[in-house]
Amino acid sequence: MVVETEIKLSLKSPEIKKAIKEYLEKNCKYEDTYNQIDVYLVHPCKDFLTSDEAFRIRLENNKCFLTYKGPREKGLTKKRIEIEVEVKNCEKTMELLGKLGFNEFIKVKKTRKKYDCNNLMLLFDEVNGLGNYVEIEAKNKIGEKELNRLIRELKLENDIVKETYLELLLKKTNTR
Repeated sequence: MVVETEIKLSLKSPEIKKAIKEYLEKNCKYEDTYNQIDVYLVHPCKDFLTSDEAFRIRLENNKCFLTYKGPREKGLTKKRIEIEVEVKNCEKTMELLGKLGFNEFIKVKKTRKKYDCNNLMLLFDEVNGLGNYVEIEAKNKIGEKELNRLIRELKLENDIVKETYLELLLKKTNTR
């Protein structure tokens, strides 16, 4: 079990783009570009949206991951428990989950560019139907401090997007 700590920013604002680009050039190195498909699942006995949890299967680079995300803690950063396991057979896993009552709810498709910034990761996402975002994720406790310092230094407090991509897509499509 891991506690994930991150912020998300929309890249619509020229000021945000400039600040992030300058930070990136000084502190980070490019790692990879890849596609992700997140298939969010629902269950007839539990409403994950109401409980502020998420359950998904992620397809990435011919790998498959089953992920549970717990409720978000209050605060400036998005902090939540994340349990993720790699599964060998995505189709059979979906079939198994279907037999247990889980069904596909919505797919979030994105292209992600990943940059390593020592204790932070910068993830530039082009999300189908939503646009361009950057997620800044702490890798460890030192990264959490760096993330909070970065928020203050770049004055990002008012630009943080609190919603998940799932929530943004649901809002955009008026789905629930």
